[in-house]
Amino acid sequence: MTKIALIGMMGSGKTTIGKKLAKLLNTDFFCTDEIIEKKENKSIDSIFEQNGENYFRNLEQEVVKEISEIDQGVISTGGGVVLNKENLDSLKKKGFITVLINRKIEDTLESLSKDEKNKRPLIKEDSENLISIYKERKELYERYSDFSVNNKGTIEEVVEKLKNELEKRFNRNNEYFKVKGKIIGQDNYLICLPITSKDITELEEDLNKLEELNSDVFEWRVDYFEREYLDNNNNLKIVLKIIKRKTKNKPLILTCRDIKEGGVNEFNNSLKTKIIDEAINTNTADIVDIEMDSKSEFKKIIKKIVINNNKYIILSYHNFQNMPENKLLRKKIYQAYEEHADIIKISCKAESYGDVLRLFSIIFEEKKKLKKPMIGLAMGEQGKISRLFGGYFGSNITFAKGVEESAPGQINIEKIRNIWREIEKEE
Repeated sequence: MTKIALIGMMGSGKTTIGKKLAKLLNTDFFCTDEIIEKKENKSIDSIFEQNGENYFRNLEQEVVKEISEIDQGVISTGGGVVLNKENLDSLKKKGFITVLINRKIEDTLESLSKDEKNKRPLIKEDSENLISIYKERKELYERYSDFSVNNKGTIEEVVEKLKNELEKRFNRNNEYFKVKGKIIGQDNYLICLPITSKDITELEEDLNKLEELNSDVFEWRVDYFEREYLDNNNNLKIVLKIIKRKTKNKPLILTCRDIKEGGVNEFNNSLKTKIIDEAINTNTADIVDIEMDSKSEFKKIIKKIVINNNKYIILSYHNFQNMPENKLLRKKIYQAYEEHADIIKISCKAESYGDVLRLFSIIFEEKKKLKKPMIGLAMGEQGKISRLFGGYFGSNITFAKGVEESAPGQINIEKIRNIWREIEKEE
């Protein structure tokens, strides 16, 4: 499903690039300014002159909201679309990839004819206004874009560059991916053991014990570790070196939750980013797990680190109090899907076996529709069953008890394997 929105300064080439990209991707092209002009039966310049900028911005918001409902297509937006956060929210909620088209202001000014400048209300009196407008909007363009492409070279070269970048970032195999020989997705059901060490001494001991248990995947729960120790760059490198040495043949998930996310120690986003960046760049971690309700800017930074290093991301939703209603569970699954998670994870506390059944049913249905790797877990005593049989309902990874539990209801890895063996015998 192709859903791309181009943002950037007036004259940056969004419309020209957008049309060619849409043709290349065999999809429809839409221009918000052109739609506004048709609706009002007058030019953008005339709308500004006769009705004012506020009137135009309200029209723009309506059009963006309407056009965000399309199933697929490439949208070229007006230069000021970023002035209203609701415009970008409308696009993001519907799963649009937002691309910033960058172009040197000098090149833009040089390329615009006198007639074209006169059609643009904010610069027709003085084209040098373009420079001050750019300075005002630059931070907004960067904040709201998933990535940027420089409009330099021929249009064909720019469009090809944009297409390649889109494929690299978002056209991964939806149904599964392979990490260190392990297939994550499809009907595969893997066992992951958490590393919950609190200091360097425990880490060495725990890794030796966990290695003997022969899991499919490891998860380093960073938030269990002494935060002050990891604050030091040299210490962090030592820890990562030890983990890499012991886990190098198996996929490693890196998870760092702060206290409000169910973590053990308080880790701010700055420290989380530093740890994730170092773990990814040293090729220690293969998959990063972050909460889907984390701040947008933090998610954007982490996604960039992950994608640029050809790694993978889990977007998680946790509820440690109860199992929310079905509508919210589905909403969270689609939120992660629209934000291009490689794995969607839902983990909530079950207060009854009926809660587990609801979760299983939703994971099973949505996995078939979305064709994405998923993890569905129910925490607590009643939720234990989900750690044994989630694989039959579409879940791809279960988390067993390592040296200690990292979540309520985890079961010893050997018990899980023994139960699976008994079932296989019966089959």
